[in-house]
Parts: sequence; C-alpha cells; structure tokens
Amino acid sequence: MEIVERKKSADGGCKYLLSTGDLTKTVESTLFYLDEQRFPYLCVSCQIGCAIGCIFCETGRQKPLGNLDSDQIIRQVKVCSSDLAQETNGEIMNINTVLFAGMGEPMLNLPELKKATIAIKSRRLAHRVTMTTMGIVSKFKELYEIPLDTLSISLHATTDEKRRRLIPGGAKYRITDLIDHADRYQKTSGARVIFNYLLLRDVNDTDEDLHRLMTLINPNDFVVKLKYLNEISSVDGLKLKASDRFSFFANKLRENGYECIVDISKGTDVWGGCGQLCSKSRTLRVTMERK
Repeated sequence: MEIVERKKSADGGCKYLLSTGDLTKTVESTLFYLDEQRFPYLCVSCQIGCAIGCIFCETGRQKPLGNLDSDQIIRQVKVCSSDLAQETNGEIMNINTVLFAGMGEPMLNLPELKKATIAIKSRRLAHRVTMTTMGIVSKFKELYEIPLDTLSISLHATTDEKRRRLIPGGAKYRITDLIDHADRYQKTSGARVIFNYLLLRDVNDTDEDLHRLMTLINPNDFVVKLKYLNEISSVDGLKLKASDRFSFFANKLRENGYECIVDISKGTDVWGGCGQLCSKSRTLRVTMERK
C-alpha cells in the first residue's frame, strides 16, 4: 500500500488515497483527531468496494472488488503513521486508535482482520483497535477470537422493514437476533459495544422510533451513538436528509439512563467522513501517468 494522494482537512486530519498495487483497485483511509488532546485516530479499509449497498454510503454504491489481506491492512497503518510522523516532525509517532470503519464490511473479512488486529497490537502500531459493522449474525462467533476494544454496530432503524431499506445487505438479519448476539458478545468479551443510529429526517426520527429504540437496547449494556448524514454523490430518486431532532433524541436517551454520543464526522470537507470513502481508480491512473 502506497500513498498516491493526500488531502488535508481544515480540522487538521488527512484523507489518503492508497494503491493496492493494481491501478484499478484503490482504497481510502482517514486520519483525524477527536479532541484537543490531539490523539490521532486512523480509519482504515478492509475491502475494495462493498457488497452491503447501504443507501447512505458512497462505498456501498461501488461494486465489491475483493478483500484486502492482513498485510495490506497493516500497511495502511504503517504508511499513514509514517506520514503523520513526518507531518508533526516526529512529535506524534503512533496512532491512538485504528478503526476498521473505512471501505467494506469487516465481518466479511474476519480472518484477515484477526491477523491484522493481533499484529497491530503486538507491534504497538496503535493502542486500541475498533470495528464498525452492520452485524452479520452467523459470523459473531468469529469475533471472540479478535482482541477488539470496541465493537460498533450500524443499527440505523428500529424495524426490520426500515433497516432492510437502508441496509439491503442486512435484509435477512432480524434486529432482535442482532441485539441478542451483541449482548452475548459484550458480556463474554468485555468489549464496549456501541449501536450507531444515523438520524434521518422522516425516516427513523419519529417519537415511535425513539420509543422502539429504547425498548430494543438496554442502557446497562450498550452505548447509543447518534450520527449525522454526510454528503454523498447524488443518485436519482434518493432524497435522504439529516434529521433536526438530534437534541430531542439525545436528551430523551440520557434522561432514560443511556450513554448517548452525538457524533459529527471529521474530514467531511475532503470527503473523508463516515460513508464518504470510495475507490478512485481514474484519479489514480491520471496521477500515476503524470509522474
């Protein structure tokens, strides 16, 4: 994995376009900082494209072109860490947290992610490793062998019908089954489990949705993270808008004992936020030809 293009964000982070060695297959990673302590977080990709097809995600609109192997995943961390060290004149040498939350569905590439996670931790390439997944029920048993610090599950709906529309690749998995597996995983592994909820206007932000969300998720076991919709390329007939009920949802959840995080993505000005990463083979070809 080699850096082909880097785009600096106004918030101090950076988005990287990386070559896998094949000019038709590229991935993106995003480096960002969450707070004033300037701990660097690196969101890495595990696949080229994605088979899940989430309608709110740029990666989901691309054809799946295959898994990255563990060496390519580790290389993303090493290459971006090296660039970070150069950028900060050696002041920051290590990534605080690696997130498997870039391009692709991590649970479709668990054997390679297992090897990558073990290597990242044993080589001290990062302090923590987390994963964001839609949650593939049949593969949960494999998660127990991966030393994750946090597991984030993309819920985004409180009924199976709505979730199927938003996450076509999760059509056969019932929400109640997913939560049952997440509950067993949390209690067995001890890892923190977060349910992500992309709050969309007139889609999943009604009072009824909030009530169902609190009925489904136990505040003693899980964290709820409310997420904003980031800009994605236009598609005919698709009209998703960010909800204006974040404060209402967050306040009600907190009043009822939930740890609730309102998440605003970093790097959106360079299209490095959640749901904005994509392969750009044409850009890569032009860049390579001009060198």
